[in-house]
Amino acid sequence: GEDFAFSTKPGVVDSINYRSVKMSFHPKWGGAEGFVEVTDFTISDAPAGGKYACVFITTGYPDRQVWDLSLIAYLEKSYDVTVITDDNVMNGEFTVDDLVQYDFCFVSESISNWKIASAPQAFIKRAPIPFLHSELWLAAPEHIGLVSAEGLFGTISDSLGNGGKVMIVDEENHPLSAGFENGAEVEIVSGTNEEDGLGMLTFCIPEVDVIPIAVWVGDPDYAVVFGLEAGTPLWDDLGLAIDPTIVNENRVAAVGLYARANDYITEDGYKLIDAGINWILGLETGVKQVADNISRPERVELSQNYPNPFNPTTEITFNLATSGRATLTVYNILGKVVETLVDENMAAGRHQVRFNARNLPSGIYFYQLQTGEFTQMKKMMLMK
Repeated sequence: GEDFAFSTKPGVVDSINYRSVKMSFHPKWGGAEGFVEVTDFTISDAPAGGKYACVFITTGYPDRQVWDLSLIAYLEKSYDVTVITDDNVMNGEFTVDDLVQYDFCFVSESISNWKIASAPQAFIKRAPIPFLHSELWLAAPEHIGLVSAEGLFGTISDSLGNGGKVMIVDEENHPLSAGFENGAEVEIVSGTNEEDGLGMLTFCIPEVDVIPIAVWVGDPDYAVVFGLEAGTPLWDDLGLAIDPTIVNENRVAAVGLYARANDYITEDGYKLIDAGINWILGLETGVKQVADNISRPERVELSQNYPNPFNPTTEITFNLATSGRATLTVYNILGKVVETLVDENMAAGRHQVRFNARNLPSGIYFYQLQTGEFTQMKKMMLMK
């Protein structure tokens, strides 16, 4: 066979080159003896999955562009990223019409929001694709329209070491919360130098209907992580009234990060970014408890996914007889973790998770449920 090249980030395959690969093995992976046995398994001409396309807006100032390099590199592991600057937008070199070739837009805090406001067309309101904002100065009426003319937004500065911490205020286990529980304090930026540590997050106090996820630990009114459903009425450009004719046409998510702190985003911070992107793209894999008329399950059980084979999404259902920690993990044919779908404390009952394999190649995958001393694994097939 030919060489395999896999990304080190779970859930992402950068490239696979193969034709008629045959394998025979019986290894021990993931702590489970006899994880899988495959004899003379053949993969032939399997198509590679495509990546979502992201347009990333950075600053036109070269000395500030370095602030975004680590964040861009992270996104490039999962998406086809095109980087433009706020100068391109201001000068009309990149317009609203150019957005439609991308799946979503990521706006960095490094930009100059006055340049976005100077764009020849309304660039953000009524945008034709979903947006994820780390720049929450854009909450202003003339930009996103999340606040009135008197509304508050800006950068969080704190000399007491809490500038990078948020508290989860989501009470509904929304996909945007990335599995963090209500009331949890989450450090999304950590270890910055003294100068950057004074400003690590951006915030706003929304005056439109939002999905509240996390606020700054220093002030519960300062929203840092939240979402807007498509069709949310926004403030007019003057900030005098909410105009029902001005709505965002696609989902919008915010994870308010100060650009100079991008090099210091924590693993938890990236979890919230990933959750925001998945949600605006409609790829959220949040766990939902299935409402039915049966009594509490008598035993733990992992059901066969449906549909199977699938392309590219499938539902995985499992029963928990008692509340406790549950982990649901997907592995590829080589025993490497593809994605962890569940890793949290869960109530007893029947639960369902959606798995989206758009960025994965066709083939056989395995999903494993672990809770307490119980472990069960099943096989599924992705056919594109």
